[in-house]
Amino acid sequence: MLKKLFISFITMFVLIFAFADTVQSREITEVPHWQKKVINVYIPKDGDKKAASMLKSAFGQWQSASSGKIRFKYVDENPADIDIVFAESASGSAGPFTKTSVTKNGNDISKAEITVATENKQYKTYPNSYVSKVFLHEVGKALGLPTDTRKPSSIMHSPVTEKQKLMKIDVIKLYSINGWSYSTRRIDQEKED
Repeated sequence: MLKKLFISFITMFVLIFAFADTVQSREITEVPHWQKKVINVYIPKDGDKKAASMLKSAFGQWQSASSGKIRFKYVDENPADIDIVFAESASGSAGPFTKTSVTKNGNDISKAEITVATENKQYKTYPNSYVSKVFLHEVGKALGLPTDTRKPSSIMHSPVTEKQKLMKIDVIKLYSINGWSYSTRRIDQEKED
């Protein structure tokens, strides 16, 4: 009797995991994401130094959150995979001084551009703590993460506030759209090191 109960339990366990993998696979095919591990990023050297530094910090936070599954390489010439453009104006959903556009080829992201209006009067008046949150949000969008309206403290919530942060829910979504297993992220990272 115990043996049959144990076999039934194992069978149910296997079926649940198979279903979870199927659901995750379906989600991956529905959300565009980068197919490459190393993403080239161009930040103009003659642009706003403060913005460039905060953008690099935002890229670093997402790279760390991915446990190195996505890596950013800064290149000296554009076009790159992700181009940063410093402009006089930009207005996106996250705020009045940024805009991110993503080019998709089917379910693959092939290009992204983050425009930052560093000459905008509003940009110059915002505290660095707010600007850095907006940049973190925009890099998330460039990685294919959708805006989340349910969790106001999540960095992918819009509009962005200073109180938002990169949360576990954001990292789980990043893993999900890329088809990575969040539950084995530390084990996978140790294998690569």
